[in-house]
Amino acid sequence: MPPKGGRYIVLDTETTGLGESAQVVELGAHEIINGKLTGNQFHIYIRPRVQMDKTVINIHKITNTFYDEYYSDVYESDKQNLINFTKFLGNSLIFAHNAPFDMTVLNSELKYWGLNEIPSKRYRCSMRIFREIISKEEPLYDEKYTSLEKCCEYFGIKSNGKIFHNALFDSS
Repeated sequence: MPPKGGRYIVLDTETTGLGESAQVVELGAHEIINGKLTGNQFHIYIRPRVQMDKTVINIHKITNTFYDEYYSDVYESDKQNLINFTKFLGNSLIFAHNAPFDMTVLNSELKYWGLNEIPSKRYRCSMRIFREIISKEEPLYDEKYTSLEKCCEYFGIKSNGKIFHNALFDSS
């Protein structure tokens, strides 16, 4: 479970796909201190190095040309953005929904840019936590319904009409 005291980060990624070669195209993170969102957040896009197929684009709405059309003239280099992200993280504990996937893809991105990877002891998986809670409350709950959207529905958290699969929104 998330700690009640101290600082931790909740993050989400959007990627070029689900396979081993998936790359981060969007990264969003929020800071929580003593159990409360502080308003400090981090959000970047990263230029995809592979072509994304229509299925992935339909999920997160980031196209293959998005970066060049809207982003490249405004922000620093991808490597510098990732350096800034690691500074934002500091030594904080990290929570992500399906953390093994997000952190594998994020660590692959960090490694590509010659940056230090984040060790597994530094992150926790909210999907795993949800499964543990649900298995105690509702033993017949089907584990395939553990998407972030389904978890929010279960706990009565409203999305206020916003779509999921936006890294900054999903990490909040």
